[in-house]
Amino acid sequence: MQHITTYHNLIISLAFTLLSSCVADSSEPLPGRDVEPTHTHMENTTPGTQEEPPYPLSHVGPTDTGLLIDVLDAQIQSHQQRLQSQGDNPSWLEHQSIATAYIHRARYTQNWQDWDTANHHIEQAFTLAIEGSGPFLTRATLNFSLHKFPEAETDLDRALNKIIIQNQEKSDILSRKAELAFQRGELQRTHDLLTQAEQLHTSATIKVQQGNLAFKTGDLERARTLIDEAISLVDPDDTSLLAWVTLQRGVLELESGHIKEANAFFLKANIHFTGWFLIEEHLAETFAILGHHHTARTMYEDIISRVPAATFIEALAESCEALHDDTCANTQRQLAKNTYFKDLNDHPQSAYGHAMDFFLQQEDTTLMLDIAQKNYDLRPGFDPATKLAQAHIRAGQLAQAQPLIESALDAGWSTAELHATAATLYTLLKNKEKAEQQQSLAQSRNPESMADISWLVPVQ
Repeated sequence: MQHITTYHNLIISLAFTLLSSCVADSSEPLPGRDVEPTHTHMENTTPGTQEEPPYPLSHVGPTDTGLLIDVLDAQIQSHQQRLQSQGDNPSWLEHQSIATAYIHRARYTQNWQDWDTANHHIEQAFTLAIEGSGPFLTRATLNFSLHKFPEAETDLDRALNKIIIQNQEKSDILSRKAELAFQRGELQRTHDLLTQAEQLHTSATIKVQQGNLAFKTGDLERARTLIDEAISLVDPDDTSLLAWVTLQRGVLELESGHIKEANAFFLKANIHFTGWFLIEEHLAETFAILGHHHTARTMYEDIISRVPAATFIEALAESCEALHDDTCANTQRQLAKNTYFKDLNDHPQSAYGHAMDFFLQQEDTTLMLDIAQKNYDLRPGFDPATKLAQAHIRAGQLAQAQPLIESALDAGWSTAELHATAATLYTLLKNKEKAEQQQSLAQSRNPESMADISWLVPVQ
């Protein structure tokens, strides 16, 4: 299930910068929440040998996500009515408010129409605003979400240079710039910007970013501590933020191979804020790894009915395959492939990271190299560098893979995937000593890391 984890690392890292910029007040308790906790279960790696766990998405009444979307839709309608009442003198602030609500809405729907509508209203706002003014931060948030990183940084810099800026707003901008630096692999600058941001205003989002930096550089215990601190900083009434931070805590365990612990955190996040596909698909992933394939399949079918993303369709194919339903597996895998191609055509910058893992495991080395290179050009950090190195290995281009891997290692990047990829590369280069060293590091980060990339061999 490696492709699911990679896809959501990107989603999660971008989500850091979205939480504090939404116009809707998601901290208000939502009515209709009536969800009983589901307890974690025994590991089961053989389908059908143990009882499946209680289905975790059986909500009583409307979900928190559905209720929040209703609130956002009401806000959008209210702002549209105000805009209409302004006649020939519309305010760009109303367009900004509508755009922000659609950005917030898109976080929960992953619907391209929401992103496109947000972009339309941002463009309208800048058309109406006087020179030098306009919704720069809102546009930065949108561009960040769509992986348009250079455009996002330009707007962040403009917002940072405002004459009057409050500490909390400046902290938020610096934390976003830190995430951009992180995406470029500028680890020291990421650390420095987060330190500056925290000195101005401490937030759960900053703590999560610091935790992610610690985790990616090999310090799991510090990462756990920082994200636990983030959880303690969240207002309990801000249920969507609490769920999101709890999700991050689970991701640390998932990527470290502690699947039961990850599952428990994801169940907790799902109780905090129900109906959010981002939490649900992580739950489904852990159920699949634990061998509860019937539950995982049902969950993926539920998620896809609302968010038909290629990565979820691909995961459904894997669940079908585990259940020996070859017709379903083949159908869903072809659908996933077609959906990835459509996304690459319609929204290439957003699709590169999502599609890469799928095509890395196919046979078309030209295509996988093209996608991996474009993804790396877009965000030349060390996770994309690892993926580009994997593409070169698949294409038999070991000489091109080696400097990418060694540059990441020299910089202090220390993920299970990087070390496992390095071990595979050195094995192919017949450097036994380095291969064994890197394999040991990989398995210390995640005991299953070598098995996770068993597909990483040159295409014959």
